[in-house]
Amino acid sequence: MFLDGRWQARPGWGLTVRREIPGLGRRFLSLCVTPNLDLLPERFAVRWSAVLRVGLELPAMHLGLLLASLPVRLGWVRSLAPATPPLRFGVKLLSRLGGDTGGMEVLAEGVDAEGAPVRARWVLVAAGGDGPAVPTLPDLAVLRALAAGAGPQPGAGPCVGHLDLAAIEAEFRPYRITTRVHVERGGREPLVAASLGSIFESLPAAVRRVHALRGTLRLVGEAAVEGAETAPGRWIARVFGFPPAADAVPVAVEIAATPGGEDWTRSFGERRFRSRMRPHERPGSICECFGPFTFDLALSAGPDALRMRVEGWRLGRLPLPRRLAPRNEARETVDAAGRFRFEVPIRLPLLGRLVRYSGWLVPEPPDDGDRLPRRAGLGHAGVDGRTPAWMDPPTLTTAPPSPSATSSSCSTSTSASPTSRRPPPFTSAGSG
Repeated sequence: MFLDGRWQARPGWGLTVRREIPGLGRRFLSLCVTPNLDLLPERFAVRWSAVLRVGLELPAMHLGLLLASLPVRLGWVRSLAPATPPLRFGVKLLSRLGGDTGGMEVLAEGVDAEGAPVRARWVLVAAGGDGPAVPTLPDLAVLRALAAGAGPQPGAGPCVGHLDLAAIEAEFRPYRITTRVHVERGGREPLVAASLGSIFESLPAAVRRVHALRGTLRLVGEAAVEGAETAPGRWIARVFGFPPAADAVPVAVEIAATPGGEDWTRSFGERRFRSRMRPHERPGSICECFGPFTFDLALSAGPDALRMRVEGWRLGRLPLPRRLAPRNEARETVDAAGRFRFEVPIRLPLLGRLVRYSGWLVPEPPDDGDRLPRRAGLGHAGVDGRTPAWMDPPTLTTAPPSPSATSSSCSTSTSASPTSRRPPPFTSAGSG
């Protein structure tokens, strides 16, 4: 799958998240392996990630399936097929607790022509047990178009881009199926600038440029890393994805502004980890989220540096003891060459240093804006060696492709870079 700007291997039913889906509530979602994971990055010029997740309504069923998959992932057993009878019995017992409403969400994130972040969301909700009808309705719309002489040309290819969304949604009317579209534009002030107020202008120019973000910024450079001091610390550092010790390792940092804040992805050689920065209710502070953990960061700014210090932390919504919180004071400065410089030490009480990394970053030179992500071994050339017409990116007026099925919940997401001259991506969700 195409994730964090590169092709990667991920296990099915992995990348589990919990999200609020309008009309469905909070649902757990996990990675679903479908052809969409190959087709979306090519057709829609995705620059960062194309992910398709599905979910089951009952958390016990969803998380139970996740736990059941672990022995296969770890190589303890070859298959869960022998466990089918007891698993099926458990599903029958739990299914009585579920409802008859399913749905799907298509989420496209990127930047507009001015480089400002934008997020578009299309949601379908099927109530009253009408979900199983959804995969048949786009087919019915295609048959009507064929009967009118306006359908797709004969031949094999992905069933996408042949009809507009209105033609497909017209087939929903006899059913209890509703859809909605919501677009958010990130016209708000950049996160750190909004938190600091007028003090932000006192920071060095190179630091201000990093935090004056309204689109997507990619930085590259080099860092030195000091690893954890204890065996438990090394285990915790690995869980969070922190890099191992190295004297000089190449670094790439991708910062993407979203309507809710900023997403930071840091790559140290082959090791990468991601966090989400969000506004804090208190001026002069922001929140940084690593998975289920949220850290409250107090900011202080001056002519020489920006400093961030952990002053509280939570697991989900549960506050954790402050005396057990990580100790750190990250610093962002400018070196003699005018480059953005960072220093991030992280320590835990009793365990000592988890990691300390420091180095420099500069903006990555822009590419030609026309390069599409390609997965090694994924061939799309036709018999004459040219890319098939169905692979050509759509115009800005193209509607989202038709949904192929509903599940208790289904969600996809993509993102694009601001340097792309191609249209922003849109995705379709698959069955679950």
